[in-house]
Amino acid sequence: KCAAASKLLHMCKNHVAKTWGISPKKCRWIYKQIVLPSLSYASFVWIHRIDETNYIRDMLNKTQKMATLQITGGFKKSPNITLDVLAGIMPITVSLNFTSLQSAI
Repeated sequence: KCAAASKLLHMCKNHVAKTWGISPKKCRWIYKQIVLPSLSYASFVWIHRIDETNYIRDMLNKTQKMATLQITGGFKKSPNITLDVLAGIMPITVSLNFTSLQSAI
């Protein structure tokens, strides 16, 4: 799932530049409406594994950082939490936990 989301973000990245291309607002929309639902599909089945394995959490954080870098235009070395706040996006683990709880109810 992370690989598919990364492909979507790379396609978006090819159409974004400082002076032309997709605006940060549209990049944020693409992330929230296309990438995040594809990552959170059936997350209630595997969400408990995030706390146990670092690999899954790292892959999800890497995918979200790629998206927030495109939205904010930040530097690669910027902290994830700072980019999340600037982009107006919840951390990926929090949003997946929230989505899985909603779907379980």
